Amino acid sequence: MENTTGNENSRNLAYLIKSLPMGGAVLHIGAHPDDEDVGLLAYLSLKYGVRTVYWSATRGEGGQNRISGYQNEALGILRTWESLAARSLDGGECLFGPFFDFGFCKTAEKAFSFWNETAVVMEIVRAIRQVQPQVVVARWRGGPEDGHGQHQAIGFASRRAFELVGDPEAFPQLNDQGLAPWQPAKYYCSTLGDAQPGEAFTTGKIIPEMERPGVLRINTGELDPIAGMSYQEKSWLAFNQHQSQGLGMAPTPGPYYSYFTLEKSLVKGPEKESSFFDGLDPALTGLTALPGASSPRLYRELEEIMGKARLAQSVYRVETPGEAAEPILAGLARLHNLLKSLPEIVVEPANFQAIGRYLQHKMSLFETAAARCLGLALDGITDRTYLTPGQSFKVTAKLWNQAEVPLKNISFRLVAPADWQISELAAEPGQADPGEISTRFEVTTTDTAELTSPYWLRQPKSGAVYHWPESDEAGQPLNLPTLVMECQLEVGQHPLTLREKVASREAIAGGYRRLPAMLIPPISLYPEIRREFSPVQAEAQKIRLQVAARNNSARPVEGELVLVGPPGWQIEPARISLQMSAAGEVQNFQFFATIPPGQTAGEYQLNYNITCEGRVYDVISNSVYLGGAAGRVDSGNCIKEEIILEPARVTLHLVNARFAQHLKYGYIRGLQEDLAATLKPFGVEFYYLTESDLVGRELGEFDAIVVGPNAYMVRDQLRQNNARLLEYVRQGGTLIVQYQGYGYENQNFTPYPFSFNHPHDRITYEDAPVTFLEPETAFFRLPNLISEADFEGWVRDRGLYFWGQWDKRYQTFLASADPGMSPQEGGLVGTYYGRGAFLYCGYSYFRQLPAGVTGAFRLFANILALPVARILERIDFLKRIYLFTSLTEEQLDPVARIIEERWFEAGSFISHRGAVENELFIIYRGEVEILRDDSPEAPTLALRRSGEWVGELAFLGDMPRTASMRAASDVELLVIKAADFQLLLYKFPDMAIRLSKMLVKSYFDLERKRQPAANPET
Repeated sequence: MENTTGNENSRNLAYLIKSLPMGGAVLHIGAHPDDEDVGLLAYLSLKYGVRTVYWSATRGEGGQNRISGYQNEALGILRTWESLAARSLDGGECLFGPFFDFGFCKTAEKAFSFWNETAVVMEIVRAIRQVQPQVVVARWRGGPEDGHGQHQAIGFASRRAFELVGDPEAFPQLNDQGLAPWQPAKYYCSTLGDAQPGEAFTTGKIIPEMERPGVLRINTGELDPIAGMSYQEKSWLAFNQHQSQGLGMAPTPGPYYSYFTLEKSLVKGPEKESSFFDGLDPALTGLTALPGASSPRLYRELEEIMGKARLAQSVYRVETPGEAAEPILAGLARLHNLLKSLPEIVVEPANFQAIGRYLQHKMSLFETAAARCLGLALDGITDRTYLTPGQSFKVTAKLWNQAEVPLKNISFRLVAPADWQISELAAEPGQADPGEISTRFEVTTTDTAELTSPYWLRQPKSGAVYHWPESDEAGQPLNLPTLVMECQLEVGQHPLTLREKVASREAIAGGYRRLPAMLIPPISLYPEIRREFSPVQAEAQKIRLQVAARNNSARPVEGELVLVGPPGWQIEPARISLQMSAAGEVQNFQFFATIPPGQTAGEYQLNYNITCEGRVYDVISNSVYLGGAAGRVDSGNCIKEEIILEPARVTLHLVNARFAQHLKYGYIRGLQEDLAATLKPFGVEFYYLTESDLVGRELGEFDAIVVGPNAYMVRDQLRQNNARLLEYVRQGGTLIVQYQGYGYENQNFTPYPFSFNHPHDRITYEDAPVTFLEPETAFFRLPNLISEADFEGWVRDRGLYFWGQWDKRYQTFLASADPGMSPQEGGLVGTYYGRGAFLYCGYSYFRQLPAGVTGAFRLFANILALPVARILERIDFLKRIYLFTSLTEEQLDPVARIIEERWFEAGSFISHRGAVENELFIIYRGEVEILRDDSPEAPTLALRRSGEWVGELAFLGDMPRTASMRAASDVELLVIKAADFQLLLYKFPDMAIRLSKMLVKSYFDLERKRQPAANPET
């Protein structure tokens, strides 16, 4: 993800120097990390050298993850890293809002119900005041055309924020945090739209209808002479860093056009613009356009600084970067002086604060550029990555004078939390020699030092909004560094300050890494499970909970471990004393929790805590890793790591659900797999089908096979061998398919055709009303009686990737809809196929079961019981047929299992006169006409209805059909083969007697109806 080659570094220095004379900035606003208008950021930052920042309201926690198992907050960290990697290529920066991506929704109102509209507007105002842009470009417009409801919400809030950002009365708390009002001059909207997978989408071309006043066209396909490729190519490389989302584009040179509508402008410009900066001055002198800052002196000072920067740009050469250092240092000196005299020049307090903040940021860029041109590099290296409260460690500071520039008055300072103890162990003389200058510090943390965690996760979020600190950390991609090394020196007459984050550095397989020092507990806890599921029982239950403890200290430690359960629960033992002598030592412990008899269904918490060195720790440290090479990523080979602190808690879900027992299930893994562990306590065992199983295993041994979410998207052998699954169904198996993406349609993966709508149907309201379309079916009765109450308490949504259209041979069971939408029936769709059954489940059981939603357990238990319900439903039907009334349910079971199901459309022929077919048909649904022959004028001899049979005479007589059969309506038939039927007659003689009576009656009935016609038999 990172680019650290020498050529890349040289290019980055050229871009940095190009940005020094520029004062303009652009803020691009979106909802998710990958929403950016691809091409815009590279075009602005690399072509113009202006500061370009992409602000994302969320970190994309609700998105998919195609490369690892991280979800929710952990996925948000991964996507933050991806964003940083993207910005390292397109030259931009990234900031984030405090909003948790709760998943897809359809309206802004739904998004605001999670986030609060005023809070969203305020955070965009915060971002504008942080970045201080001349131009704001909103990715979203705020209407239905934006698609995702979160897009609509951010588009709407962006407009409102632009109106309020310059008002000192709006959000005074931001003023108190040092963020003075700042009014951008222009507000644009992207026209890229929201292309969903599967939708036709083209961009990059000239669009004639967009060639009008008020619409800006840019060509991001222009060549970037520094990079040797177009800005758009650079952008595609950046966009490809969003690897977790499965995104990828092949960069191609050539023109590439994007359009932006000018929604509001506070400056006068041409009717047809050619640049975002028409009517603006994007150079440093443009700062004087700020109200109250139009001082001639300020303009002259900025013009002088800008002149020094442009001189540096003109003399910079890759092979001799030092020639650019002198004008940069001169410009830096003038920036220092300007900041000192700023109160005299800008008298308006708010404007003084805003311009001062801007110049501070510009000064840091001058310092960085000067140091790099001079070949100066500062390093701060800690001897430990992981620290515990109260621990001492050492930090080495090194200044590398690679170009052997004469330096003087060199001093180092380690910036750390105020209550940490710091002492310098050695000092170098003030006059430097060529090469390396270094010193060392000893640092001791406090016993109460805060454990390391991303700043937005230090406190529990409120609903879908993180707790935001009232500091400069708010909105940053990651934590501001705990330890920063500073080096102050002089180059000639020019003072220069270098800063570098302190980190550990080590070689790993395939490269090296720098990790910041992280504070962790002296003893880490690792519960074997974080969630436990158990059925409600009348008697007391005892569960075993195992936890591992690891010594993170460099010395022996002692502690006391306890598990606190709900009131009335017995925990054994009451406490455990532990002693750990070696660093890295791991010990395992177990507790037993007794659940009182008759405990009602619900969610119960059991909390671990450990007391060590006078401090109670009640958290678990979960690391999120980014790998530098392919393969499994862990603490030994990661290149990035963040630690999420979570309560040291086991959540026990007591669920009132019954599951069919003694069934054998196969499972084909997809994405987001927690199903097997979740259902094991209920007596449900899954065998995971491997790639070789999909190719050659006998599938008939399984009562049902369940296909995991999106398995067809990620399992190549599943796609290649799907015909085996359909044959398994035809022979009597049950196939249950959880939601699949667009690649599932039009591939003959299902018994009969279906298609998704584009975009696909989904229910985003987790409390959307649900209607039972077939309430009396066994599907809703066995083994649990399903009611509307079972759809209460669902989380995040109802479901996704509902079918849009389907063959009439399918049956739908439920309908639901978001407010204002028409009912959607494609979330639970099934059919009988041959002797077996197929069911597609778009309802999000993969999300509801791990969350402990009791109703979802009950409904999924019924889904898993489909092999039993299917047979019981057929038995119930057969009991009403005269031929089988003498048989018990136990005797009817093998009958139900040999029956095959067929479907015929109204008007189609089921069988033809003269055909030799050894099959008996029982009408399950619909009506069948008995005709003399196939001719249009053939009379109807009989009309058979549900519960009756047809074709019995030819079937039993082993002779050609003497009449034709046609579906009078859409009809479902139960089919019994002759050989199977004969075995039944041998086994159940009473059936033969009943059959004889039925044959005689059938014969005489037909004879009466056929007179005076000839005597055809059926």
